[in-house]
Amino acid sequence: MLKRPSFFYTLLITFPSVLFFGAVAIFLGPLDFLLFPRRRPGPVGLWVKKSWSRWMLKSHGLSIKVEGPGAQIIESLRSAVFVSNHQSAVDILAHVMILPANAHFVAKKELFWIPVFGWGARVVGTIFIDRKKGARENSLKGVTAQLKEGNSVILYPEGTRSPDGQLKDFKRGAAVMAIEAQVPIVPMTIFNSGKLCPKKGLSIAPGEIRIYIDEPIETKNLTEEDRFVLTSKLHQIIENRLLHPPQSLLERA
Repeated sequence: MLKRPSFFYTLLITFPSVLFFGAVAIFLGPLDFLLFPRRRPGPVGLWVKKSWSRWMLKSHGLSIKVEGPGAQIIESLRSAVFVSNHQSAVDILAHVMILPANAHFVAKKELFWIPVFGWGARVVGTIFIDRKKGARENSLKGVTAQLKEGNSVILYPEGTRSPDGQLKDFKRGAAVMAIEAQVPIVPMTIFNSGKLCPKKGLSIAPGEIRIYIDEPIETKNLTEEDRFVLTSKLHQIIENRLLHPPQSLLERA
């Protein structure tokens, strides 16, 4: 087993890379908005998004293994809501690499104001929402509009990383967005990432991030009243995968 690098190694890798790719986003990102106003993200944003994730994974000795019936068809989906359990910060890196270019993370608007990071996140296509009571509904409508235009989103319905790998309750926002936009919702289960980079850990261990993608769930003809049942179904699917992972994903665990 490879030795876990120290926190200082992770810091040495992460901080300069954020500055470098952030600078690219700041100085070249405006070209995306000027030359490709209808593309989200544009060529600069997509390069920053993929290149930074690839660098972080490779520099920490992380690889990705993907299986499941949905793995072969996600690229063919025009628009979808992807949902996943959330064990680690490296989940984001893995999802960037395996999901279509038009799949965007949804984040709270406060993150936009973090120097360098916020603008970089905007350039790569992150959708910022206001989670405050009274503004949340308008934010969700904005995401729904993006879905109807052919974009996809990825959400972690637990709302935060699980400290012990146990699946937490799901918030209903993902189901609401998918139903309102009438687009498929795709459950994904991520394994092992919590061991590689624990929630309260300060370093990233080398290893393999394993992801199982289930078949998309259609939302056509579903209504707002179905959001509770759909959310429960998503939770059940992912929980069942965690409790009974495919044998192939347990190999070399």
